[in-house]
Amino acid sequence: MSLINIRNRLSKLPKSKHLIVDDFPIHTLHKIGYEPEQQFLTLLVFSENKSNLAFNPVGGKYLSVFYDINCTVQSKNNKLEEFKNYTIITLKTKEDDIEDYFIELCLIFIKRLGAKPTLDSVKVQYEKLESIFIRLSKTSNYSIIGLWGELFLIAISKDPAYVINSWHKEHNDKFDFNDGIDKIEAKTTTQNRRIHNFEIKQLKEFDNSLTIIASIITVEIDKGKSIRNLIDYIKLNVNEEIFEKLILKTFDVIGDNINECSERRFDFKMAESQTKFYLSQEIPKPGQVPSNILELKFRVDLEGVKSIKKSKFNGKLLTNFQ
Repeated sequence: MSLINIRNRLSKLPKSKHLIVDDFPIHTLHKIGYEPEQQFLTLLVFSENKSNLAFNPVGGKYLSVFYDINCTVQSKNNKLEEFKNYTIITLKTKEDDIEDYFIELCLIFIKRLGAKPTLDSVKVQYEKLESIFIRLSKTSNYSIIGLWGELFLIAISKDPAYVINSWHKEHNDKFDFNDGIDKIEAKTTTQNRRIHNFEIKQLKEFDNSLTIIASIITVEIDKGKSIRNLIDYIKLNVNEEIFEKLILKTFDVIGDNINECSERRFDFKMAESQTKFYLSQEIPKPGQVPSNILELKFRVDLEGVKSIKKSKFNGKLLTNFQ
């Protein structure tokens, strides 16, 4: 069952003073619908509470949960049915992008749980879901073009799962991609020249390791690819576990700028033809920097700097881009 099919089924649910739901695909004991007051998307997870566990409700900016609630819900055929053990998870926003991510993650969530999960297993999976959405509450100062460039590299790689696993754990890590052997720092610009910002630590040389600068030139266009489009493309080539990791890392970077995932679009074809790779030691930088200078940032125009041929790449991370 795809996101589009679920969206189509949800659009056919009538409005009511009750919580109207449809069967959730995969396991139909679980339900999905809209709560009546603000039409927030709501997932009802059937669960068995054989151990008589009791968990307190939890509410955040984007998600709320009530565990083990005795519910009477109105199904799409307008017959009232009584269901006993439901955990009610509500997405507290009507933004389309966030709803889409919620549905896609719930598909993974429900597949993991199965038809009749225990209440404690539902709680474990909810906490994983919450850990993803809580990242959207953080203020982000990360540039959209920077994130777009990183996702672009993942999208064009031969093994996106490997590259995602090498993607930074924290958005302020020294390098964008690091598999413990080689490193890649992505620099993306919409200027006509390859002018990029660097930190001196990004150009440090390591024994038995290469640090590569990926310089990407693109332009913002109405018919381009958005961050959302790149995520959808990458999803086709990775399993559910890796997709979940992709969303978590993307949310961690984009934070409260989530609306820009679909609003801003960049030229994918231009980026493909205008991506060049450089050895870090070839990037012009200041001379001898005293060891007690802890941070140094500067801008570099790469015009005239010799790029490296991709055929010379070795190592699993770098050969993804040959």
